[in-house]
Amino acid sequence: DHTFVYVNLDQISEEMKDPISKLPIYEPMELPCQHTFSSSTIRAHLKSKGECPLDQKKYKESDLTNVSPALKRILDALKVLCPFHCGAIPQGINRDQLAGHLKTCSLFPIPCENASCRDLVARSCLKSHVDVCGETPVACGNTGNGGTAKPLRKVSSDHAATCDYAQVPCESKASGCKETILRGKIAEHNSTCQFLTVPCGNTCGKTFLRKDLASHMDHECEQRKISCTAGCAATMKACESRGHNCVAALRGSLSQAEASLATAQKQLADTRLTAHSQLQAKDVAIASLEEKLEALVAVLSKTVNDNNLAKVLTDPASVLATRRGSKTAPPPALAVCGNLGCDKSFAACKNHGLACQYHPGILRMLNSV
Repeated sequence: DHTFVYVNLDQISEEMKDPISKLPIYEPMELPCQHTFSSSTIRAHLKSKGECPLDQKKYKESDLTNVSPALKRILDALKVLCPFHCGAIPQGINRDQLAGHLKTCSLFPIPCENASCRDLVARSCLKSHVDVCGETPVACGNTGNGGTAKPLRKVSSDHAATCDYAQVPCESKASGCKETILRGKIAEHNSTCQFLTVPCGNTCGKTFLRKDLASHMDHECEQRKISCTAGCAATMKACESRGHNCVAALRGSLSQAEASLATAQKQLADTRLTAHSQLQAKDVAIASLEEKLEALVAVLSKTVNDNNLAKVLTDPASVLATRRGSKTAPPPALAVCGNLGCDKSFAACKNHGLACQYHPGILRMLNSV
């Protein structure tokens, strides 16, 4: 009942006031001794004292009873003003109607919409409070670049300083780079930025702008690799070229060349020896074949002589004519050599077979009689 602001409080009867709080009775409860009190005050008193504050009789909370509805209606009809002084009810309203007023009261304190905010704000000021509340999520200022974060307002400035979608100048601006890039792309840009300071790739310990690095490494760096210009094939660091002994290097190269030549000569000798051995083997094989051929010629000649084939070979047509009883000799038959490789044809009376340059064979008659 401390939230009620009564109209003309001093004019309210003492009988309608709580004996403990001295304020109009709210939610009246009665003891068996017929003394009436506000519910909250008498319950607290009985818990601590266990007696009626007026006649000191011993009671418990369970002894309390509700008063008559008529008394409750009288008490609820007492006039009260808005406890937040909103000015909407200057003449006051019945006490039991105050709860309905507070549901729309412009000055009634309600919690901020942001769960993490602990502030209570007048209902009419809630929107303006949310607009400035540090716990309100706000859109990233870099949405145009793809930013989707919604940091709390109280840390939005910190977010802006770290947002990957914020446009920032190149870290090498002082060296001459004029590009602006997204903060999240700085590393990618730095990998190609020509104005970034980078160390020499020859580990000479010096640093240069990337645009000048190639010229330094190729033409100026004392740690770059160079070849001897005096004729040898040696490579060395530029800083070592002044102490390079070209004669010694040439001798070393000559020794390597001599060793390579000796190896090649040995390989050539081995190849010649192998080829010679192969030729000798072929010569032996040819001689063996010639011996076999001579033996075959001898065998064939003996066969011709032993079988009296010389006359047939000399005049085979006359023999055929005699066998048939013909009085007129037919013309000489044509024959072709039967030796593989010989394509000559001749009169059978010619002793070609024995004189053939390929090897001997018996003549084959071509024409039938």
